[in-house]
Amino acid sequence: MTPVSPNSAAPEFAIFGDPSWEQFQLTIRIENAGTRAGLAIAVTATPTSSLALVAWVDEGQRKLRIVTHTGNVENELASAPMPDGVVAPYTLQLLAFDDELQAQINSITVKAPRGEFRAGRLALATQGAASFSTLTVDGIDAYRFEFTASRYDDFAVHIGSFGGALTPVESLASPAKTIGQLLTAQAKFDDWLASLALPLRATVDRLEICVHRDQQGGDLLLIESPEPLPLGGDVTVTMFREGSGGFESIQPIIIVSDASQCRSLVIPIGFGGTPIALGPGTYRIGFSLDRVRYRASTPDTDSNLRQTESLILSV
Repeated sequence: MTPVSPNSAAPEFAIFGDPSWEQFQLTIRIENAGTRAGLAIAVTATPTSSLALVAWVDEGQRKLRIVTHTGNVENELASAPMPDGVVAPYTLQLLAFDDELQAQINSITVKAPRGEFRAGRLALATQGAASFSTLTVDGIDAYRFEFTASRYDDFAVHIGSFGGALTPVESLASPAKTIGQLLTAQAKFDDWLASLALPLRATVDRLEICVHRDQQGGDLLLIESPEPLPLGGDVTVTMFREGSGGFESIQPIIIVSDASQCRSLVIPIGFGGTPIALGPGTYRIGFSLDRVRYRASTPDTDSNLRQTESLILSV
């Protein structure tokens, strides 16, 4: 940074950046504004004069102002009063769009056309004793649309929405096929529902798990979620049964999901590839998320979102 006129009573500028900078966003923390302090864009400076577009935090006038600065002459383009509760330290943000400059502190915003003030270097501007910290410069977002991607803050909250009670679900009519026959036929989710005459909830507000018992000795779990839970995709499911020596793995298990990935059937399989019954006892079902954030030659916890949660079920 180069002070232009450090001994002058006029505004002083500490210049930085590249002469080609034109569209950008800049944030600075002003610890002490002195008489006034701010940021300047499109700065052209000589040993005796300067030309710039300046956003001032003006303590004397208690305003956020945008002015043109030519030599010692200023012309105000826009201003807004600062309420009494807005005091230093200030976080001043500038958005330098192609057609206008926008300055903001908290909810206070002022805008002004850029006019002739295009590309150029930037500067910290001050009149009186002032201090700055936390300077950041970044590009302007070409397009931004903010939205809530999920009702859940994270994967743990999604799985934790389960109420804790495993409920039975009975067939509404005599099943047309057994679980074993449906497995052999590699049936789709809708075919499973139709063949077993299984009812679904009309409304799902949290993670729900039901158990369906087949008369031929095979059982399955019906998992319903208000949002997609891609079991068998980037969410792996594991099952364990509590025995005398701790929890013992049940594997393999077959997952059959609907097109929305909000409903899935989990079928535990025993030796010989036949479905098994879930006898009375305590079970643990694990959910492991491994979701790609970005492609990497060696996936790790930075490239992939990884979380593991489990539920204890009493049958």
